Amino acid sequence: MARLAAQVRTLARLFPPGGRVAYLDLPLHGNVGDLLIYLGTERFLAEQQQRVVLRTTCAASPARIARRIGTGDLICLHGGGNFGDLYPAHQEFRRAVVERFPDNRIVVMPQTVHFGDGSLWHLLEPFRRHRRLTVCVRDRTSARALAEAGIEDVVLVPDMAHLLWRNRPDGGGGGRLHLLRRDQEAPATAGPEATAPAAVCDWGDLIHPVERRCFRLLQIAARRHLPVAPLWQPLARRLARRAERLLARHDHVVTDRLHGVILSALLSRRVTALDNSYGKVSAYVDLWLDRSPLVARK
Repeated sequence: MARLAAQVRTLARLFPPGGRVAYLDLPLHGNVGDLLIYLGTERFLAEQQQRVVLRTTCAASPARIARRIGTGDLICLHGGGNFGDLYPAHQEFRRAVVERFPDNRIVVMPQTVHFGDGSLWHLLEPFRRHRRLTVCVRDRTSARALAEAGIEDVVLVPDMAHLLWRNRPDGGGGGRLHLLRRDQEAPATAGPEATAPAAVCDWGDLIHPVERRCFRLLQIAARRHLPVAPLWQPLARRLARRAERLLARHDHVVTDRLHGVILSALLSRRVTALDNSYGKVSAYVDLWLDRSPLVARK
């Protein structure tokens, strides 16, 4: 885990100390994986002494963003697994930002790339044209795909959540936990693990009804271009800690969530990694976690 955190910190070369940064596409939702990426990115920006002059979600219009930043400001786009056609709102926002700011330095933080519809690769034309763009990716398949699409500056680096590693108490004793997707990235056929007599949940089960209402209110505020980050960060930290406590109570986690795997490894828990619908989990585990005695892949 320390080695992977150190590899993430090699991105420091892209962020001059004391620079001004606009952190865009904040994950204003309850996906714990995105929240871990967010918290890891905030830690990285603080370590690099970056002055974050703007934090906003994909609900913001590039024209509004342009009123808040100058050409000398670096644009940092949130990482994750939404570079492609599965989550069009995020990809369209990313494309619009790249088109609107041709003179700004832009860094797309570590992403997994997936276009299920091969005809949509033309959407990357603005990324090919931008001369000051770096796209960071989390696996070799994504790196190869972007290189073949003509994007010149592609950096292979682990997920930002690895910066959250620290020595933690042992805990455990709760047996086996199944953390399994219920969304569009769930595998088409469930293996025998999905029906095993053990605790089964997904990230959404950790969110309380009051917090869901908070999400909706903050999303409305973000669409109106109100500053939501100061209210959002405490909620994000609380949900991340709740997920951490859940996994820490168990000795073995079986999951098709990439950040279920990563968080289990950060907690020194034994984890069996199942794949998601298009191979994101296996591509990451094979590249970055194959040396860990705690991580097994099915």
